[in-house]
Order: sequence, then C-alpha cells, then structure tokens
Amino acid sequence: LETERQAHEARNIIGYILSELDVGVVVFDQNNVLMHANKRMREIYPGAEAALEPGTKLEDGLRSLYRTVLQDRNEEVTDQKLDDWVESSVEEYEQPSFTKTFQNSDGVWLKVKNRRLDSGSMIGTRTDITDAKRRESRLREKLREVEIFKSALERLPVGIAIKDEDLNFTFINDALCEMAALNRDEALGKHISDFMETELANEIEESDRETMKSGRMLEFISETKNTDGKDLVGLSRKLPLDLTDGSKVLLSSTYDIT
Repeated sequence: LETERQAHEARNIIGYILSELDVGVVVFDQNNVLMHANKRMREIYPGAEAALEPGTKLEDGLRSLYRTVLQDRNEEVTDQKLDDWVESSVEEYEQPSFTKTFQNSDGVWLKVKNRRLDSGSMIGTRTDITDAKRRESRLREKLREVEIFKSALERLPVGIAIKDEDLNFTFINDALCEMAALNRDEALGKHISDFMETELANEIEESDRETMKSGRMLEFISETKNTDGKDLVGLSRKLPLDLTDGSKVLLSSTYDIT
C-alpha cells in the first residue's frame, strides 16, 4: 500500500512538472497508445482534444490531429493522401530518435523531437520556434540588404572607404583602389600608416581623428597618383557615422575632378 501511495505521489509530481513546462510533451507506451499529453501540448494544438486524449492509439490520434489542426483549409485531402501521411508519420515515431521542424497551417513553426526508449515507450517534445524563425528571417533580410548596399558601393564610380573607430580600414571599393593605387588585401584591417609613407599617413589619420571628434563632415581637395601613375585631383569628403550599436565609423568618398 505504501509503495502504491509513493508511486501515485511520484506520478502526480511528474505530471505537475510536465504541466509547467513551456514545451509540449507527449508520452506513448510500447504499443503506441498515448499515456500523457501536457498542457502546453494542448495549447500548441488547439482543437485537437480527441487526438491528445490518453488511451488514443497513435494512428487514430495522427488522423484526428491532421484533420483538426495540420490540414491546410484550402487543400483538398483525399483518403489516400491522408493514409500516406499517417503511414509516413508513424514511421517517424518508430525511429529510435527523430527531429524535424515544420510549419502548421496556422503559421506556427514547431520543432519536433521524438525518442524511443529501450522499454519501447516514446517521449516526444514540441517546441514553438516561431519567434526564432521570424528573427532568422529578419536576419536573412538584413544580410541581404547589407549585401545589396555593399554591392552597390563596390560598383560606384566614386572612391569609397570606411574605417572603424580605431581608423582601421573595414571597406574599400574598386574605384578607390584604382584612384589611390591601393591593394585592398593589404589595406583591409590596417591603418593607413601600415602601407603609406609615414608623414602623409600621419596627416591623414590626424584629419580622420579630428573629423570623428567633431562629428561634422570635412570636405577638401586631395591629390594622389592612380594605378597608372598619373596625377589625380579629387574632391574628398569625410563623414563620421553613428551606428545603432553605439560605435562610430568614418565614411570617406573621393570624386575624380582631374
């Protein structure tokens, strides 16, 4: 009797723990009969009460789940298509370990993880990863925008350079490499003094520091030699920019006005 009481208490504790998890949890026995579905699982699949009722066989639950939650309402599903889906899903459940992500018909993204235990029982978790997918999508879009802007800057007929707060080059476009006879690979990540005559480099960096400190655009006429060794006169501008992360960069542009 004491053993039964302890077992009952243990089940209650485990049930309470599962109910408080922010992850959907299902437990099937070795015969693929549902033993438990926690509260979060029912929140993830609203309207799927029949599929998540303890004692429901896996195949029956899958059919009910598809009809009530997973099916696209604009899609006509034949009995054969449903049978094929259920068969495929059962095969996933039978694997020792299985993981996948998919999007419900209501737009919710879920990460599915199933694990078959040595006893034959199966524990499955369902995690709502919709927010993570949205962040991932926004990041991809931001990266695409960065790539577009970078590509545009590369192709401008105006010399463009960007330096970080320490005045290391972080970007140099083709036009500037041509105008100033710069080797991009040698310049990126370095100070101008690392590859240019010291006195001139010191003058440029002093001007850079003053411009960064003032926060105002500086405009001046510059003279240099291009890759063909010809003298070039340029209208140059330096503009400090404040980034959203609190850091600063220095944007420089040079127009050939020879």
